[in-house]
Amino acid sequence: MTASTLPISLLDSACIPQLGRDPLKAPARLQQVDLVVRAQAGDHDAFSELYLEHKRHVFAICMRMVRDFALAEDLTQEAFLQVHRRISLFRCDSAFSTWLHPLAVNTVLMYLPKRALS
Repeated sequence: MTASTLPISLLDSACIPQLGRDPLKAPARLQQVDLVVRAQAGDHDAFSELYLEHKRHVFAICMRMVRDFALAEDLTQEAFLQVHRRISLFRCDSAFSTWLHPLAVNTVLMYLPKRALS
């Protein structure tokens, strides 16, 4: 190894990556916030983009819980109906997917008792 590849000091802050900060993900986070704000304002194209970006994740959650492809598709649609109704409650304090995950889980959990009764 050559000396030029090693940092001058282990305490050299320019050589130590900041924990929890990925500079490549910052623009994606800003784009996500922009989509959410536009969707909250009633922009249907922004909501469509959010749907396209997150539908596979929500479907995977539903599929893991019910193990029925057609039912998981229906519950995915129901989850996004809930998102559409409640998107104004999202405050952008966290990632949109963090807010979306429990909403999808709760959509399935609300369906399960109805399924047991029929």
